[in-house]
Formats: sequence, C-alpha cells, structure tokens
Amino acid sequence: AAYGPGVSCFLTCGPMSDRYCNEMEWVAEEARKRGIKAHAFAQQPPSIQNSCCYHPGDGGHLALADITGAFIRERMGWPSEAEEARAKAGAEVKAKAKAEKEAKAKAKAEEAKAEEEKEAKAKAEKEEVNSKADEQEEAKVEAKNKAETNAKAKTVLAA
Repeated sequence: AAYGPGVSCFLTCGPMSDRYCNEMEWVAEEARKRGIKAHAFAQQPPSIQNSCCYHPGDGGHLALADITGAFIRERMGWPSEAEEARAKAGAEVKAKAKAEKEAKAKAKAEEAKAEEEKEAKAKAEKEEVNSKADEQEEAKVEAKNKAETNAKAKTVLAA
C-alpha cells in the first residue's frame, strides 16, 4: 500500500518444489486484506523440470516464461500477443481502407477539377467564337453602311 493503489505484487513458488506454496498463498492473502494487489502463482507444471535436480532446462525456462507471462497479462488486463497481433492487423486494415478512401476522394476531386477546367475552356472557346461572329456581323453592317453611304454619294454626285 506504500507504493500506491496502482501497484500489483506477484508472488511465486516453484518450480523445483511446492514446499513453500502454502505460505506464499497465506502472504498473498494477508497482503490483499491490507489493500495490496497481491497475486500468488505456483510455478509447478511437472513437464518443465527437465534438467538436473528438478531444475528447469532451456525448454522449461521458455515454458515458465510463457506461463508466467500469460498469468501476469491476465491479472493486469493486458492483451495477449495474439490479441495484439489481431489489433495491429485490424489497425493496418483500417489504415489501408482509409488510405484507399482518401485516394478515391483525391481522384474524384482531380476528376471534378479537370471537368471544371474542360467546361471553362469550352465556355472560353464559345465566347471566342461568339466574339468573332459579332465582329463579322459588325464588319458586315459597317460594309453595308459604307456601301449605302457610297451609293448615296454617287446619287448626289450624279445629280
């Protein structure tokens, strides 16, 4: 309790003997009564004492690490390696989907921009054609007015 409420204590016995496991369980229980998060764990799987004098060998140590790690993860509420792998894979799938969605949105925006540019160009070309048509119409009117003026002048001069 002196270290704060967030601290968890893990007590173990074994794996070579279970001689003190009852005492360890008693200590853990007394600690819990005093508000300490105490977890007792007896490391006693018989298949890991595969070396000299009931000591675990290399394989036994690996097995103990896996068993103890799982015990601690469970008590602490931590995800297992498989859960972490699934979460990572899920995050990767979400990231890929997000990237694909963003790429589609970007492509759609670029397509819309290209369409706007095409429409603006078509409008400018139409305005240019209309402007040329207006200029030609004005030139025709001017030529007609000039011809009429010349015809009137000839009539006046001939008279």
